[in-house]
Amino acid sequence: MENSRVVFLFLALLPVACVSQESAPSVYLAPKAAMAGYQTFEVPDVADQTGQNVSPALMGVVTDRLKSGLREAGYQVTPPGAGTDPVLLVESRLIAYEPGTVAERWTSVGGGTAYCMVQSDLVDRTSGEIKGEIVSRQRMRGGGLASGGYPRQVLENCADGIVAGIKKELKP
Repeated sequence: MENSRVVFLFLALLPVACVSQESAPSVYLAPKAAMAGYQTFEVPDVADQTGQNVSPALMGVVTDRLKSGLREAGYQVTPPGAGTDPVLLVESRLIAYEPGTVAERWTSVGGGTAYCMVQSDLVDRTSGEIKGEIVSRQRMRGGGLASGGYPRQVLENCADGIVAGIKKELKP
Protein backbone atom coordinates (compact mmCIF):
# COMPACT_ATOMS: atom_id res chain seq x y z
CA MET A 1 0.00 0.00 0.00
CA GLU A 2 2.86 2.40 0.88
CA ASN A 3 4.52 1.77 -2.50
CA SER A 4 1.32 2.63 -4.34
CA ARG A 5 1.18 5.98 -2.51
CA VAL A 6 4.75 6.77 -3.51
CA VAL A 7 4.03 5.85 -7.14
CA PHE A 8 0.84 7.95 -7.13
CA LEU A 9 2.67 10.94 -5.62
CA PHE A 10 5.47 10.60 -8.17
CA LEU A 11 2.99 10.47 -11.06
CA ALA A 12 0.99 13.38 -9.67
CA LEU A 13 4.05 15.60 -9.31
CA LEU A 14 5.92 14.50 -12.44
CA PRO A 15 4.20 17.05 -14.71
CA VAL A 16 5.35 19.86 -12.43
CA ALA A 17 8.89 19.09 -13.55
CA CYS A 18 7.82 19.78 -17.14
CA VAL A 19 7.48 23.51 -16.52
CA SER A 20 9.74 25.55 -18.75
CA GLN A 21 10.57 29.20 -18.96
CA GLU A 22 12.26 31.33 -21.56
CA SER A 23 15.85 32.42 -21.12
CA ALA A 24 17.00 35.70 -19.65
CA PRO A 25 15.35 38.87 -20.91
CA SER A 26 16.68 40.68 -23.95
CA VAL A 27 18.26 43.92 -22.79
CA TYR A 28 19.38 46.95 -24.77
CA LEU A 29 20.60 49.82 -22.64
CA ALA A 30 22.66 52.93 -23.17
CA PRO A 31 26.28 52.60 -22.03
CA LYS A 32 26.64 52.12 -18.27
CA ALA A 33 28.03 55.64 -17.87
CA ALA A 34 24.76 57.03 -19.24
CA MET A 35 22.76 54.85 -16.84
CA ALA A 36 24.79 55.69 -13.73
CA GLY A 37 23.00 57.52 -10.96
CA TYR A 38 19.51 56.10 -11.45
CA GLN A 39 18.15 54.59 -8.26
CA THR A 40 14.59 55.91 -8.43
CA PHE A 41 11.88 54.56 -10.71
CA GLU A 42 8.35 55.52 -11.65
CA VAL A 43 6.21 52.65 -12.91
CA PRO A 44 3.08 53.72 -14.81
CA ASP A 45 0.32 51.18 -15.41
CA VAL A 46 1.29 48.54 -17.97
CA ALA A 47 -0.46 49.07 -21.32
CA ASP A 48 -2.30 46.26 -23.09
CA GLN A 49 -1.13 46.02 -26.69
CA THR A 50 -2.21 42.44 -27.26
CA GLY A 51 -5.48 43.33 -28.99
CA GLN A 52 -7.21 40.88 -26.63
CA ASN A 53 -8.57 43.24 -23.96
CA VAL A 54 -6.69 41.56 -21.11
CA SER A 55 -8.49 42.25 -17.84
CA PRO A 56 -7.31 45.23 -15.78
CA ALA A 57 -6.76 42.86 -12.84
CA LEU A 58 -4.23 40.82 -14.84
CA MET A 59 -2.56 43.97 -16.17
CA GLY A 60 -2.26 45.12 -12.57
CA VAL A 61 -0.38 41.90 -11.75
CA VAL A 62 2.47 43.03 -14.01
CA THR A 63 2.50 46.62 -12.72
CA ASP A 64 2.42 45.53 -9.07
CA ARG A 65 5.13 42.92 -9.59
CA LEU A 66 7.40 45.47 -11.32
CA LYS A 67 7.02 47.86 -8.39
CA SER A 68 7.53 45.24 -5.69
CA GLY A 69 10.48 43.69 -7.54
CA LEU A 70 12.23 47.05 -7.86
CA ARG A 71 11.66 47.77 -4.17
CA GLU A 72 12.97 44.35 -3.18
CA ALA A 73 16.06 45.02 -5.31
CA GLY A 74 16.77 48.12 -3.21
CA TYR A 75 15.49 50.77 -5.60
CA GLN A 76 13.09 53.55 -4.75
CA VAL A 77 9.71 53.53 -6.52
CA THR A 78 8.03 56.91 -6.60
CA PRO A 79 4.45 57.95 -7.38
CA PRO A 80 3.88 59.83 -10.66
CA GLY A 81 5.65 63.20 -10.68
CA ALA A 82 7.26 62.74 -7.26
CA GLY A 83 10.93 62.37 -6.44
CA THR A 84 13.81 64.76 -6.98
CA ASP A 85 16.59 62.35 -7.89
CA PRO A 86 17.08 61.36 -11.50
CA VAL A 87 14.02 59.19 -12.19
CA LEU A 88 13.64 56.47 -14.80
CA LEU A 89 10.16 55.73 -16.05
CA VAL A 90 9.56 52.04 -16.67
CA GLU A 91 7.00 52.32 -19.48
CA SER A 92 5.81 48.79 -20.12
CA ARG A 93 3.53 47.15 -22.64
CA LEU A 94 2.06 43.67 -22.67
CA ILE A 95 2.76 42.68 -26.27
CA ALA A 96 1.55 39.07 -26.23
CA TYR A 97 -0.42 37.00 -23.74
CA GLU A 98 -1.87 33.51 -23.93
CA PRO A 99 -3.12 32.02 -20.64
CA GLY A 100 -3.39 28.48 -22.03
CA THR A 101 -5.78 25.95 -20.52
CA VAL A 102 -5.35 23.51 -17.67
CA ALA A 103 -7.17 20.78 -19.59
CA GLU A 104 -4.73 21.00 -22.50
CA ARG A 105 -1.75 21.05 -20.13
CA TRP A 106 -2.94 17.78 -18.59
CA THR A 107 -4.02 16.00 -21.78
CA SER A 108 -1.47 16.84 -24.46
CA VAL A 109 2.28 17.18 -24.56
CA GLY A 110 3.12 20.87 -25.00
CA GLY A 111 -0.57 21.80 -25.02
CA GLY A 112 -2.09 24.60 -23.01
CA THR A 113 1.14 26.58 -22.87
CA ALA A 114 0.88 29.91 -21.05
CA TYR A 115 2.94 32.63 -22.74
CA CYS A 116 3.57 36.32 -22.36
CA MET A 117 5.88 39.01 -23.65
CA VAL A 118 6.40 42.35 -21.92
CA GLN A 119 8.45 45.18 -23.41
CA SER A 120 9.65 48.03 -21.20
CA ASP A 121 11.29 51.29 -22.20
CA LEU A 122 13.48 52.98 -19.59
CA VAL A 123 12.91 56.68 -20.07
CA ASP A 124 14.58 59.59 -18.29
CA ARG A 125 11.60 61.42 -16.79
CA THR A 126 13.16 64.88 -17.17
CA SER A 127 14.55 64.71 -20.71
CA GLY A 128 12.23 62.09 -22.19
CA GLU A 129 15.28 60.28 -23.58
CA ILE A 130 14.91 56.52 -23.91
CA LYS A 131 17.85 55.05 -22.02
CA GLY A 132 17.11 51.43 -22.81
CA GLU A 133 14.66 48.69 -23.64
CA ILE A 134 14.07 45.35 -22.00
CA VAL A 135 11.96 42.54 -23.45
CA SER A 136 10.94 39.63 -21.25
CA ARG A 137 9.37 36.50 -22.75
CA GLN A 138 8.08 33.72 -20.55
CA ARG A 139 6.49 30.39 -21.40
CA MET A 140 5.08 27.86 -18.96
CA ARG A 141 3.92 24.43 -19.99
CA GLY A 142 3.34 21.07 -18.45
CA GLY A 143 0.63 19.88 -16.12
CA GLY A 144 0.83 19.38 -12.44
CA LEU A 145 -0.98 20.49 -9.40
CA ALA A 146 0.04 24.15 -9.75
CA SER A 147 -0.66 24.56 -13.47
CA GLY A 148 -3.99 26.28 -12.80
CA GLY A 149 -2.04 29.33 -11.62
CA TYR A 150 0.00 29.69 -14.81
CA PRO A 151 -2.07 32.55 -16.32
CA ARG A 152 -1.04 34.80 -13.42
CA GLN A 153 2.38 33.28 -12.80
CA VAL A 154 3.55 33.75 -16.39
CA LEU A 155 2.78 37.49 -16.05
CA GLU A 156 4.66 37.67 -12.75
CA ASN A 157 7.62 35.90 -14.36
CA CYS A 158 7.64 38.42 -17.22
CA ALA A 159 7.74 41.29 -14.73
CA ASP A 160 10.51 39.52 -12.82
CA GLY A 161 12.48 39.31 -16.08
CA ILE A 162 12.22 43.07 -16.55
CA VAL A 163 13.42 43.68 -12.99
CA ALA A 164 16.28 41.20 -13.49
CA GLY A 165 17.39 43.10 -16.59
CA ILE A 166 17.35 46.40 -14.71
CA LYS A 167 19.29 44.93 -11.75
CA LYS A 168 21.87 43.37 -14.02
CA GLU A 169 22.66 46.66 -15.73
CA LEU A 170 22.34 49.16 -12.89
CA LYS A 171 23.87 47.38 -9.94
CA PRO A 172 27.63 47.94 -9.63
